[in-house]
Amino acid sequence: MISKLSREMSRRWLLELVLASQSAEVFAAHQHAQQARSSGNPPPWKALRADEAGEIEAIAAQIIPSTAGPGSDSTPGAREAGVIYFIDQALSTFDRDKREAYRDGLRMAQARRLELFPHSASIASLTSAEQQRLLAAIEDTEFFELVRTHTIMGFLGNPEYGGNRNQAGWTLIGFQP
Repeated sequence: MISKLSREMSRRWLLELVLASQSAEVFAAHQHAQQARSSGNPPPWKALRADEAGEIEAIAAQIIPSTAGPGSDSTPGAREAGVIYFIDQALSTFDRDKREAYRDGLRMAQARRLELFPHSASIASLTSAEQQRLLAAIEDTEFFELVRTHTIMGFLGNPEYGGNRNQAGWTLIGFQP
């Protein structure tokens, strides 16, 4: 899954995503994510229910995982960047028409989870290895592509708009502003 992501990413594609994140509605989504990260209390969900947000956040955290390493070798991932708040805002504004795709896709992912891990309770409760196995099973779906796109947009947006905290996303791809 991650190797497929690396192969498909081109500098042009990433630049298009970053430039797309300059629109006013995407700006608002980034601000929502920034406010959620900086306040001690997360804002109320606008488009997602709390249980849906937890499941989607687990997926996003596998798409752009954090890495632990000594000193500067550690990098934040989608969870630390507050990508789930960006996604929630996106689904309540510029991608409002994608709400049903998320709900349908999440139902499909849950059904696949139950096939693979019959005794599991949720995607978020799976181990990292199990989550990766689940995502490998759904990576060719429109749902996975949609979550992946939103995750990357939320992670690589201009820091002025509240995403890409400390330019972590830009550093990750080697972009020097």
